[in-house]
Amino acid sequence: METKNIIICSSMNNKIKEFLESYSEENLKFTFLKIIDPLKIAFKVYTDENDNEKLVRKIKDLIKSTTFGSILYFSVIVDDTVNN
Repeated sequence: METKNIIICSSMNNKIKEFLESYSEENLKFTFLKIIDPLKIAFKVYTDENDNEKLVRKIKDLIKSTTFGSILYFSVIVDDTVNN
């Protein structure tokens, strides 16, 4: 399993943070890193997905599957320059 850093941009970062911190699947786990600014939060992702586009799609689908995510505008970016 490899690790990647992601940035999520949204006005509902607290909800997304709560959800992802409690989410754990065999091949997808999130650890909160930091708040970059009021609209951006960073996570370390433990995954077996090595294709960044597929990983972004998987995370977007996961967030959209929540009650708040289905009406939310947000973006997900893989960014390995995020400092812990």
